[in-house]
Amino acid sequence: FSSKSRCTILVMPLTLTQLEDIRADALAEDVQIDLKRMANWTEEQAATFFENGGEEEHEVTAWLRQKDLVKYEGAFRYRCDSLATVQQLVKESRAAIDQNT
Repeated sequence: FSSKSRCTILVMPLTLTQLEDIRADALAEDVQIDLKRMANWTEEQAATFFENGGEEEHEVTAWLRQKDLVKYEGAFRYRCDSLATVQQLVKESRAAIDQNT
């Protein structure tokens, strides 16, 4: 392989049956399946969608995951009205931790 070679990973699309199983595992039978849109998702993306009641990953969750802080989602997502508020709280929390160390 040269440094200019590209590697393409082919992923099999999710089937309707797989999506129905993932939805059932999330106890989200009331959430509609859009096979055309969802077929190329990963199983994790589909599970997140169904667990969120039909929403793709919430912007707060996505940002916390990016910062490796997703374990604190419950402390932030449901008590803050926006991503900007969460970002400010995290900044303030980190500043307080830095002052105490």
